[in-house]
Amino acid sequence: MANPSPIIRAVVFDLDNTLMDFLEMKRQGCKIAARELVSSGVDLENKDAEKLLMQTHLDVGDEGEDVFEEFLKKLNKKVDKELVKKSFKTYNRAKKEFMKPYPNVIEVLTFLKGKGIKLAVITDAEEPQAMERILGIGVEKFFDAVITQSHTKSQKPDEKPFREALKKLGTKPEETLMVGDSLERDVWGAKRVGMLAAYAKYGEDWEWKWPHKEVTPDYVLHDICELMKIIG
Repeated sequence: MANPSPIIRAVVFDLDNTLMDFLEMKRQGCKIAARELVSSGVDLENKDAEKLLMQTHLDVGDEGEDVFEEFLKKLNKKVDKELVKKSFKTYNRAKKEFMKPYPNVIEVLTFLKGKGIKLAVITDAEEPQAMERILGIGVEKFFDAVITQSHTKSQKPDEKPFREALKKLGTKPEETLMVGDSLERDVWGAKRVGMLAAYAKYGEDWEWKWPHKEVTPDYVLHDICELMKIIG
């Protein structure tokens, strides 16, 4: 006899590349900022500058001015503070233009709230950056809790963010579903505390793959709308 489907009372989402296409937003921001850097004297073709700036973002793992300082250091150029500030502002301005939820996100969140499902976000971003994105894609009204690195002083797959989400939502691990694009940070992290886990395959990108054969998600999502069928 097949095991009955678990009763899901809460869904916890990763933010970047789960609710929004963070990497595409970053790529577009880098593209426009790179053009400005080249026009300001950086001796690279636009495409090469864009590629190097994107790689620097991934290497630094941050969204601050230090990315642009590191970019100039990689070119053995003296760090021009004014150019750094100018390029950073251009990057942020361009990035906001491409800050949008994935298709079907609003529909799915509306469906879940209508079902009485509790909702939360767990993100490794600091609170100011996380809230900027959540507000930017227009989903703040849906969530009962937002857990950031600022709250827990830790990052996924550490257990702290997941346990904090469970505490805020007041649900048990076995009735709480984590949805995220990282097998390591989201799926494995959730499984460590006994939560259900859905792998948001639609948000995967080659830079972030983690080939861990022992990690098996309970669900694999090719589109976020597949959550509606899981919840029923």
